[in-house]
Amino acid sequence: MASAVADEIGAGRTGIRIAPGNALNDIAENDVYGVYGALVRELSRLGLAYLHVAHMGDEVLLRKIRGIWPGVLVLNRGGADLPTRIADIDNGTADVIAVASMSLANPDFTTPAALRN
Repeated sequence: MASAVADEIGAGRTGIRIAPGNALNDIAENDVYGVYGALVRELSRLGLAYLHVAHMGDEVLLRKIRGIWPGVLVLNRGGADLPTRIADIDNGTADVIAVASMSLANPDFTTPAALRN
């Protein structure tokens, strides 16, 4: 499916969002390392614009994905504070940090204190 979309509109205009380890709606993933390792490896061959990872807390898996993914990695750590998000950029874990509704609901997103409210 990803290759069909990339073929139709261009890989540089295509991104994929994954949420490894997400237990929403009682999803149970037994082999996240194998599944997401293979998935990210195959997606990396397509030359997509970005990979968006909704982080579910597994740092080992996140590092594995970052090691496999050669392009832009967008990371959403959910409720992480601003220093953590900045550190992800500084240490190369992510290229872009997604803040989503946190920035819409809180126009003063620039301060760590604002994130605690």
